[in-house]
Formats: sequence, structure tokens, C-alpha cells
Amino acid sequence: MKTKLELKNICYSFGETAAVKNFSLVVEEGSFTTLLGPSGCGKTTLLRLISGFLEPNSGEVLIDGKNQKGIEVNHRKIGIVFQDYALFPHMTVQQNLLYGLKIKGTQKISKSEAQKLIQETADSLGIQELLNRYPHELSGGQQQRVALGRSLVLKPEILLMDEPLSSLDTKLRTKVREELKEIQQQLGITTIYVTHDQEEALSLSTKIAVINKGQLLQEGSPREIYFEPQDKFTADFVGKANFINENGCTKMIRPEWFELVDSSSNFAAVSALQNLPAVAEDFFVEGKIVSEAFLGSRTRFLIETNENSEKITADLETITTTNLKIGNKIKLRAKKIHTIASTQQ
Repeated sequence: MKTKLELKNICYSFGETAAVKNFSLVVEEGSFTTLLGPSGCGKTTLLRLISGFLEPNSGEVLIDGKNQKGIEVNHRKIGIVFQDYALFPHMTVQQNLLYGLKIKGTQKISKSEAQKLIQETADSLGIQELLNRYPHELSGGQQQRVALGRSLVLKPEILLMDEPLSSLDTKLRTKVREELKEIQQQLGITTIYVTHDQEEALSLSTKIAVINKGQLLQEGSPREIYFEPQDKFTADFVGKANFINENGCTKMIRPEWFELVDSSSNFAAVSALQNLPAVAEDFFVEGKIVSEAFLGSRTRFLIETNENSEKITADLETITTTNLKIGNKIKLRAKKIHTIASTQQ
């Protein structure tokens, strides 16, 4: 695929505090790339460096192979959707969409051209009936679409989104997330999305870049990041994980990788923190249930595995666990074990 954006050895500091450290990333044209990490890790700083609100102390921001140093924000072929949407409350939806056209660059467009762009954008986002409403008359999901439209009406080649779903409730966030993915795929616009929410990252992205303390820890597809994390931080941040140490090597088991074993099965149970057998398929765990949490189709059990009160978490299909209670002994089998290659925390 063609490279649309490339960050090469980017460094940026606020005074003596390093926010981004030697950061490099390639973003393919038409992809949906998520910058994922905890608060304060440098995600939004990277977005501001890409957009031109900040200039790197060293390194290069390349768009279509061209260094963007010295190129102002409104000349970078970039659209931005902010966390709070930044809609003007005294303007209608149509006026909000028109505002960006008035201030973008120096090229003037006619009133008829502007109206055509607004109508095309409204049609693509399904907000035609909202054009004469004001932001306070819109739902959270509708406001998100208008904020997206105000960026798309400019025909940007890259769309930057800074945690745009964080203010929505859980159910609406899921609905708007699905709509956002559909819109991005239909338009084929290169999108860079910032979030600390691993579920958003996994469901939206073609590529995820996991960031901590200003550094890129791992990049890859959602499946690669989830099933094959290269370091303990990534494994623990992207989903829940059980960690097992063996001769200086860290192994990971996701809670849903366990299955309940019938008590009559003929096997030798071992503690989850003892040495692992050579064949992962033969790894069994036994212990006592100390807590449970109903999650719908699955139930999460916290299991005390030995005398030292060491615990593991297992997510089991609820339909198979209706008779299990706190205090019960339980036997599990790990269907998969992943060895973490890096010792980085």
C-alpha cells in the first residue's frame, strides 16, 4: 500500500520533559491507524505534531513524502475532529459546516460551490435533515457526525480524531463507533485516531500503535496486538492478562483462553505459577473460586491457585458455569499460551 504519512524519529519536549521520544511510524493511505496508550503517554502531542500545531524538536513529519516543516496547519490537507467537537452553539449545522470552508487556506470558493460541498458531506453522513438545527438540538451521536462533517467538507487527505467518543454514554459510543467505521471505509480517507480505550482501538483499526511514555512499544493489526503482544505493558494494557514467569521468561494467558474441565477428567492438575509443561495444550490449573462477576455471555472468575494465595482470572462461558459458586474448587485448561519476547514493562 502507498505510504500517506510517515513520522521519522520524532522527538518533542515540553521544557525538560520529554513527551515524544524517537518516534517512527508509517501510515498507509486509506488505513485507520489508532494511537493507543494511557493518559499522558504522548498521543495527543503526536496528533498536534502531525497537524502542525506543534513542530518537532527533531525528526520529520512527511505527508506524501514531503517534509511538513514550516507548513501551517491550514495548508496540510488535514481535517481534525476534537474531543469536545468544538461546534459553534450560535450557528446552525449548515453554518458550522460552512465555517471551515471560509477559513481553510487562501483560495476562495463561490457560494454555489460551498453549498454543493455541504450537501455532498451531509448526504454522505446522513445529516441532511439536521442542517437547520443548532448543536443544542442534536443528540451526542448527531453532534459527532456534524463535527466529522465539518472536517470532511474540506476534502482533507488525512483525518485526525482526538478521542471523539469519550463524552458519549456506553451504548451510544458503541453505536457511533460502528457508524464511524462504516463511514471511514466508505470514504477511504486516511484516519489517525487517538484513544486510551482498547475496545475502541481493537474494533476500529486496521493498525494499532501502542504508546507508553512517549515511545512506540508495538505496532500491528488488532489481532497481532491482542494475541501476540511483544512486551508486558502491551499485553496488560490491551485487554486483561494472566502472567506466568518461567526461568526469566514471561508467558501470558488471556482469561478467555481457559476452559472448564470436567471434574471426572483424568489429568494431573498443576498450579498456574509452577513450571509450564512443554506442550501448552497440557497446561491445567486448579484452585478455589474467590470472586465472580457476571459479564453476560461470560462470567469472570478470580481463582486462588495455591497456598500463597496467587490468583488468576478466567472468563468462562456463562452457560457452562451456572452451578459454580464462590468457595468451589475448579479445574481449568489453557487452550493457548503466548510467550512474550520482550522484557520491557
